[in-house]
Amino acid sequence: RRMWFQQDGAPAHRSRAVTQYLNNRFPNRWIGMGSRVQEWPPRSLDLTPLDFYFWGYIRDIVYSQKLTTVENMKNRIRQACRNINVGVLEKVRDDFHHRLELCIQVNGQVFEH
Repeated sequence: RRMWFQQDGAPAHRSRAVTQYLNNRFPNRWIGMGSRVQEWPPRSLDLTPLDFYFWGYIRDIVYSQKLTTVENMKNRIRQACRNINVGVLEKVRDDFHHRLELCIQVNGQVFEH
């Protein structure tokens, strides 16, 4: 299967260089501001797996115990990322699919999840 790329509308992600790279690397297979296929809805944290799942998951693990050094924090982040299992990723994928279906049902308008 051919992979698609999704990105948010952060200013650093909208530069001409980034857009050209994505057009070359993922021709007609990327979603985001400046995409030829589909622009990503602005401020759509519920539709971005890194926002609705990943960052909170990592934060909870990293800060579950007091941090003593920056290196300690980096090590916890690395360990938390290594310990994410396939079952969790499958659940995130399924939840993401459900959120997309909700967005389609309301024609891209605001919805509660």
